Amino acid sequence: MLRYAKLGTNRVGKFLRAAGFEELHFLRRYCAKLIYERSLYSGEVPWQELPDLYVSLLSGATGFEYDEADAFVDVDPRYYSARYLRAWQLQSILNEQLTSRFDVDWFRNPSAGPWMVRELFAQGQRENAEEIAGRAGAEKLSFQPLERKIEAVLEA
Repeated sequence: MLRYAKLGTNRVGKFLRAAGFEELHFLRRYCAKLIYERSLYSGEVPWQELPDLYVSLLSGATGFEYDEADAFVDVDPRYYSARYLRAWQLQSILNEQLTSRFDVDWFRNPSAGPWMVRELFAQGQRENAEEIAGRAGAEKLSFQPLERKIEAVLEA
């Protein structure tokens, strides 16, 4: 981090902590959005109750005050929030695998590129996130690597 950010030793910890809280905020927001969107699309919650549910779920998950007026605007089509969550899971798995195989500066390691091409990109887009995670060495998609990452930066 010091090599690239030029923040100085005394500011890196604060930056990492802020970045960790931001990532945690978005993770909690998208989990709440997924729960809300399931209720919205299922038809199980009456239309007039959805704005209150939106405010309750998102405000409760993030600690920020959400507005009822956004209940039908802050919605992504086709459960896009679930795609975000799966992408975060996969990204965290890949980051752990690349870091453990090629060090924290894996993106500077010339051995990382051929491994990524062979193990991750060779199948093109034939595999889903779960299959790519397996190819990278994880049993399944999980939030555990993301949790470890967030905990590590919050403890820094």
